[in-house]
Amino acid sequence: IVRAESLFRLASANVRGGNQREALQAIEKIPRAVEESADWRADAEYLRGVLYEGEKQWEKAVKAYRVAARQTSSPSVARAALDRIGRIESAKWKN
Repeated sequence: IVRAESLFRLASANVRGGNQREALQAIEKIPRAVEESADWRADAEYLRGVLYEGEKQWEKAVKAYRVAARQTSSPSVARAALDRIGRIESAKWKN
């Protein structure tokens, strides 16, 4: 779990530094089984969604946002995740 949390922190730092590709590589190394037992799972899934959205991998982004919204105890994270899902879904209909 320690290595997984370190990968999450590395991904977060890469996002803050503008290194989206490196952040996505780090977050994809976190095993889902570990995330399920971790307190920070919702934050990791939200970040995963942001990164997938940046790569225009819409379906993966929506899936990650749904997990984040379901798992978080923070109403603001849940609202942000659902808002992002809404924007992705409405963009699909415009194209």
